[in-house]
Amino acid sequence: MRVGGREVCVYPLDEALGVLAKKWAILIVSVLGNRDRARFSELSRDLIGISPRTLTDRLRDLERAGVVDREVIPAQPIEVRYALTRRGLALREALLPLVEWSAETPGRASR
Repeated sequence: MRVGGREVCVYPLDEALGVLAKKWAILIVSVLGNRDRARFSELSRDLIGISPRTLTDRLRDLERAGVVDREVIPAQPIEVRYALTRRGLALREALLPLVEWSAETPGRASR
């Protein structure tokens, strides 16, 4: 892809899109970015309609991609908190122009 006078390789997008194209992934990044850290139950409550299994799978995918950090707090019962990594925060920022573009696209109903 040519941008201005330089060549940009788009192949690294394959991996990113492989994670982000899965249902709920972008919404999880969005919700986590609104908080410092969140427990699984808080995410589940904020993401109305997501199943526990899907939330677990997406959090694991995002963790493997370096987007989400999982912190286990040794308490009774054990507490697990999730947060965006620096990479996750950068991804969230990068998504904003896409969200704005999508909202302006003719024929798209805004939510």
